[in-house]
Amino acid sequence: LDGELARLPVVSDARPPARIPRAGETLPAADVRIADRLLDLDPNVVGSRARRLTVSGDSVYGFLLESPSPPWRAALGFYQLDPADSVAAADARLEQQLAAIRTLFAQRQEWAVSWLDVRNPGKVYWAP
Repeated sequence: LDGELARLPVVSDARPPARIPRAGETLPAADVRIADRLLDLDPNVVGSRARRLTVSGDSVYGFLLESPSPPWRAALGFYQLDPADSVAAADARLEQQLAAIRTLFAQRQEWAVSWLDVRNPGKVYWAP
């Protein structure tokens, strides 16, 4: 992007609903709010030595948090798909997920982990 647009945060979203919107359409407020929180995330919060983290989304894993160096990717899932889900519940789940990543990196060397699935923060899966 050029000029002022180059300073905007970027989230790559491969989900079908994320196609280029038509005039008058809006992005779901929950998606925008979670994307903003993830884009502002200091890598130290998850115990990462990365200088920066990137955010993307897809239709299988929802939000993805990624470190380019050392390389790893974490699946976070979707937030507030159910209208009964509250902002507070979504925020609490995100905090639990970030804590799960931090706990894993405290137990395993970050460079030895390539994939994390923290969609359910009580049952984290990871691969070397």
